[in-house]
Amino acid sequence: MVWDNIIFTILGGLISGLVGLFIEWWRERIRLKKKHFKDIKRKCLKPILEGLHDLRKEFEFREGGPEWDLVKLRETLKSEFRWWEFFSFKRYADTLLYEDLRNHFPDLYQELQNIELWVKNEFMTYLQSIYELLKLIDSDPEFKEFIKGFHNQIIPLKAVLFSSLGVDKSEWPNIYLQVKHKLNELIYLQNKFYNSVETQKVREITNHMIITIDRCIKRIEEILLETKLRGKCKYL
Repeated sequence: MVWDNIIFTILGGLISGLVGLFIEWWRERIRLKKKHFKDIKRKCLKPILEGLHDLRKEFEFREGGPEWDLVKLRETLKSEFRWWEFFSFKRYADTLLYEDLRNHFPDLYQELQNIELWVKNEFMTYLQSIYELLKLIDSDPEFKEFIKGFHNQIIPLKAVLFSSLGVDKSEWPNIYLQVKHKLNELIYLQNKFYNSVETQKVREITNHMIITIDRCIKRIEEILLETKLRGKCKYL
């Protein structure tokens, strides 16, 4: 009987000690997971979110957007330095944490990889398609009549470009006010170029990339609101 008590006492102490160690291990694991998730959000997801917003601007047709004109586009296409060939979200985020996204958010990681690949391989085609559309508009005889009286020919060119692409005039209000006195001619040119092969190509690429980028932005915003880190990795 005495030995039974001794054995039960020893076993009770061991079990109690093991339970205590397990609880401490579990608490530390939770703490590390929370810290790791916080680091992913702060050093990776938030900077990438900023990068996505920066990239999105390259596909926006509006006042204050990229300077879409023939001269600048021609210079960009001929330039030896082409930023899109080196584009990577790793430039915005912690490199290790960026690669770790594949362990926790593989869907997001793959989407970001797809965007990177597209920018590196297709962005020049996108710029070329805009250039071809601008050339088409600029060489049109009726457009040449339309621009008469304007001191800055970039203004009417942008007006026709934006309207042909279906960009709402609320995105280019100042330009609209400057061409409003020739509204009938603008509408005629808009209808003339709206269904051209060049316009449809630019519109198709733009819509595709805006939708893709917005999907990533929404996904990151959802993750930033989450409190539990999914998946496993070597850092935990």
